[in-house]
Amino acid sequence: MFLPKFDVYVLNIELFLFLLVTSTQSHELYVGCYKFVAADKHGTPGKVDSVKSCRELCRPSSERAGMIALKNGSECSCATRVSAAVSSSHCDMVCPADGRACGAPDASSVYHGRAADTCCYSIVGSSPQGASDTRTYSNSLLRDCQRHCYERNFTMFLITDNACKCEVSEISPKIVSEPTACGKCDKSVEFGGRQPIFLVRFSLEYPSGLSSTKHCASAADGLKDRCRAVCLSGWKGHDCMERDCSNNNGNCGEEFVCEVNIVNGKSVSECLCGNGKVRNNHHKCE
Repeated sequence: MFLPKFDVYVLNIELFLFLLVTSTQSHELYVGCYKFVAADKHGTPGKVDSVKSCRELCRPSSERAGMIALKNGSECSCATRVSAAVSSSHCDMVCPADGRACGAPDASSVYHGRAADTCCYSIVGSSPQGASDTRTYSNSLLRDCQRHCYERNFTMFLITDNACKCEVSEISPKIVSEPTACGKCDKSVEFGGRQPIFLVRFSLEYPSGLSSTKHCASAADGLKDRCRAVCLSGWKGHDCMERDCSNNNGNCGEEFVCEVNIVNGKSVSECLCGNGKVRNNHHKCE
């Protein structure tokens, strides 16, 4: 059987999203505790006494750095990328002015610090042949597709023919390029004046306790409708948007352990690695 060939672009995408959750405490959304933080080279790290003051310090870098990272109780950096996630209980230091999670001597408490729905791209590889999808959802928005597949433990996602497809395959060779300007992730981005197929890797993990999409037991419910029957095993709540560590290991997968921690006075459910390993940006333990 002859299969047509497509230009496939593998992108390193950083999506900075606020969950649809209101907060009376602050505009910064807690992401997690990370061992590795890549700071904006043009940013100005410094000493702060609160999460808000770190966000203000990083405001000039907000076009490049969508996150803020606090380490050792007062050290603020403007982060462009994070990796090596560990339990939030490891980041047990608090900022003196607001009492919020403020890292550890060897790890950082990371928060989102920019406006919603912003994406930054850089091409990191290509392949002359399209990849086969494993599960398809009828939504082509980058922000929804990325989040939807990520929460289902896929390593990549593909946008083609106005459809979102969750992927597990590997693409090579890898090509390094400079990141493009950040912009709205409300549609597929065009390269070279035409619309290619997008295969996108994850480079930023989201808070895993609350979702922005419904996790229905029936795939037919997709991204649009309310769950008509029951939640996917490992999720709970009226709209199946809360991770349930007591059921099916919180749907974290076989490689992870679902753990509940209290962060900034709220319960946080996390998919974590055991045996001293950390979780990378591709849902793998290392």
